[in-house]
Amino acid sequence: MSDNARKQTLMIHKPRLRLAALANRPGGISREKAIADAEESLADMRGAASDAMDAAVGELEDLCSRCAPDGHYSANEVLRLADCVITAASTCSSANIAHVAMRLCDVVSALGRQSIHDLDAISVHIRAMRLLLSSTQGLSPDAVNEVMRELDKVADHFGATAHEDGEDWFAEYEKQASAN
Repeated sequence: MSDNARKQTLMIHKPRLRLAALANRPGGISREKAIADAEESLADMRGAASDAMDAAVGELEDLCSRCAPDGHYSANEVLRLADCVITAASTCSSANIAHVAMRLCDVVSALGRQSIHDLDAISVHIRAMRLLLSSTQGLSPDAVNEVMRELDKVADHFGATAHEDGEDWFAEYEKQASAN
């Protein structure tokens, strides 16, 4: 390296951004107010989300009742409707229903990998969602835990593995569709 290159000073220019300037200014709303506003917005959305969840579970029930006698069903349709349930249940803070819908997706994926069409495995998850939705007094925590344990047994029977949040259940079916 030459002496001339060593003597040069490196200057870093940091442009002033409008967003950074606004963020550094005092003002806005308090943390408590922001949380209260967010909770109010969620409360407004819960009714619509609850209706959407109920409708998606109803569509899943209809899908099962329309299945061919040999038990064939549209895995993509089950996954799409289960995804609707997960989204709506998450908005309603219905973690148990979201968990059942996620396990349904796990089971459908496992069945698809094994080329098995087991309508009973699908139906039991749908019935569990309906049970959790329709219990007016709510099930006891012990009863809910028992339902979850039994559904986990069904999932384990078919080798279904729990997916991480955000993993795409549709990937396997999209791959199969593009190959055909």
